[in-house]
Amino acid sequence: MTATQDPTPTQEARKRRSFLQVALTLGALGALSALFLLVPIDYEAVGGWGYLGVFVVVFIAT
Repeated sequence: MTATQDPTPTQEARKRRSFLQVALTLGALGALSALFLLVPIDYEAVGGWGYLGVFVVVFIAT
């Protein structure tokens, strides 16, 4: 006969916290992606910044 080891409350809390962190991270990423699709970016103004402007837009969007 084999004994099954039930997860302790601490292990369950860690699993829930880990799942919650992943869900919140994915939600924040989706919200940022939607934000950049819905809010227009003035690329002419950003283009005046040169490479720094392109870097900032790409960095924030990803």
